Amino acid sequence: MISKDESIVTQVAAKIASELTTNTQTDGTVETIQATYLQHFDFIRELLVSTHGFNEVVAVTNSPKVSVDTRANDIAEQFDAGYTQGSGIQIKGTQHGPIPAWLVTACSKAGVTAVWDNRDTANAQNKRPLFKAADGKTNPQGQPLAFWQPRN
Repeated sequence: MISKDESIVTQVAAKIASELTTNTQTDGTVETIQATYLQHFDFIRELLVSTHGFNEVVAVTNSPKVSVDTRANDIAEQFDAGYTQGSGIQIKGTQHGPIPAWLVTACSKAGVTAVWDNRDTANAQNKRPLFKAADGKTNPQGQPLAFWQPRN
C-alpha cells in the first residue's frame, strides 16, 4: 500500500510520462509505445520519489518477469485509485466489488461524485442502503443521499 503522497507522485509521473511519450518518435506499434511510456514513467517516478525522500523506489521495467501489459495495468490501477474505470464515481473507504451501472446512472442524475460502499453490511433486515453519498450531497432532511438497487 502506498501513501497518499506517493500516490500523487505516481499520478504526476504518469502524466509527465504520457506527455513525453506523445512527443517521442516511435515506430507506432503498441509494444514500442508502451515500452517507451514505461521507460519514461520509471525514470520520472524514480526522480520524483528520490526528490521527495521516499524510501522505496519501484523500478519494474528492469525485471524480465514483468510484462509491459502487467506494468501498464499497475500504473492504471495506481492512477485510478479509488475510481471505477470511466464512471467518474469515487469510492470512499473500501470498495466491495465492481460498481453497478445503475449506481453510475443514479449518481449522475443526483450530481453525486463520491459514495461510501456499504454492500458488506447492507441487508434486508437492517434496510441499510448499498451506497451513501460521501461528497456532501443530502436529501431535504439533511441526510446523505442513499442508493439502493432499483426494482425492475
